[in-house]
Amino acid sequence: VVVPQSKGNFLSWRFLLADSLVSGFNVYRSETGSKAMKKISQKPIDSVSFFIDENADSTVAYTYLLKKITGKKETIAAEPFLLPAFSKLYKSIPLQTPQGYSVLFQ
Repeated sequence: VVVPQSKGNFLSWRFLLADSLVSGFNVYRSETGSKAMKKISQKPIDSVSFFIDENADSTVAYTYLLKKITGKKETIAAEPFLLPAFSKLYKSIPLQTPQGYSVLFQ
């Protein structure tokens, strides 16, 4: 998941039991129109499951890619995620209210 913040973009992922042999993660980014992914994590991320891309520009669309490190091998950990330019600071989730219930907004 990638969410824009007032200063940069916040990336978060799950660390699963199946990842117990993973020694860390690297984060890659490309800008719109570029297929070249550039590693933006300075060193492998090994103690948390998030990363803040402080150099992101909210007027630019980015594609992020997370790679896991197992031994000396680096493999893709998740599908690439596209964050459009001018993204909102939140994600709207439409409510599906069951019949007979109502949603109150105050």
